[in-house]
Amino acid sequence: MNQEVSEVSNTIVKRVYYILKIKNTSPILISGGSENTDADVMRNGKGEIIIPGTSLAGAARNYIDGKENLSSSLFGFSRDNDGKMSKVFISDLVFSDNVKTDNRDNVKLDEDKQAVSKGKFDMEFLDVNATGYLKVEYIQREKDDNDENQIMDIFRGIQRGDIRFGANKNRGFGFLKIEKCWKTEFSSTNVNEWLDFCKTMDDLM
Repeated sequence: MNQEVSEVSNTIVKRVYYILKIKNTSPILISGGSENTDADVMRNGKGEIIIPGTSLAGAARNYIDGKENLSSSLFGFSRDNDGKMSKVFISDLVFSDNVKTDNRDNVKLDEDKQAVSKGKFDMEFLDVNATGYLKVEYIQREKDDNDENQIMDIFRGIQRGDIRFGANKNRGFGFLKIEKCWKTEFSSTNVNEWLDFCKTMDDLM
């Protein structure tokens, strides 16, 4: 009973939303099928090219975990009987309809980096200068530390190219640039504004 009361009392005191306009400055390869090539780019149910939010969050968490002065508490943790929910939620990065893709032939290599017999395959990738949008939501509760500065550090890591996405990163793939960032903040004093914001989120993106 005491545990339930404790969890309920840890109420949300702040929600912060970032909507990012993003452009890729190098090709992006996120495989999601094999209809047109051996490795098609990933698309959602509407046929739009995406980078899944899970992939974005994974790359961001690895970046935060690799920095000495930061911790992964932003993304939550589970350890034995202890754990904490993630404070940040990242949507899919959805690219605009008029983006271009291209194909590239590749050769499969074995463990000794030798070409495999009949190992040729082709892959589809997102060409440069495609524009997309994503949403980042940060939630702070009463008993939480304010880790919002870590989100800014993630954004800086993307801008510097320290965080890259998808496959073939060692061949120059996976660079993104944030072209624009909109920030909106809500607290317990403006809940109705938050509800209106949620209703119009699709229009903002």
